[in-house]
Amino acid sequence: MTEKRIVPGLLDYAVAVARGEQVTAGLPSTGFAFGIGDNAGEPAIRTEGLDRKINFISDLTLPKNKSAGRPKKRSELKAENLRAFHLWLIAQDFAKSQRSDATVSELINFVKRNVELNGKTRSLWKVGSAESHEQSVSRGKTFWGIDENWNSPKCDAFWDKHKP
Repeated sequence: MTEKRIVPGLLDYAVAVARGEQVTAGLPSTGFAFGIGDNAGEPAIRTEGLDRKINFISDLTLPKNKSAGRPKKRSELKAENLRAFHLWLIAQDFAKSQRSDATVSELINFVKRNVELNGKTRSLWKVGSAESHEQSVSRGKTFWGIDENWNSPKCDAFWDKHKP
């Protein structure tokens, strides 16, 4: 029985198998670095190992589904949700009987007439028509889960978390 010859590289292994020789793949030597080969110097081996570690870490930390463009707003900060939350805050000052009778359009008119609007809250209510505000508040009520009596556990939790 013949002894198998140890072949150091993939190409040598393929050639030997094609010739019909009995071979076995050898382990890389201590001076082996991927992409450089045998007899690489110690700095090259360290650099190659460091590159692999850096690539591994960057694969772990970079988001896989990063999309191009401007970052998306948090859902709570969309205008429709802010409008609904603002009306919910105002409705909390009313008595429960008044809250159950209040419609979206009445609350919007109340805000426009009686509430001092400044800064970003001004832009929430001054831009657009009353009909578009009603539709916007309706979408926001769905997001916050606000019922016909202007109660919402989600708004309560958000307010408790961000209360000044």
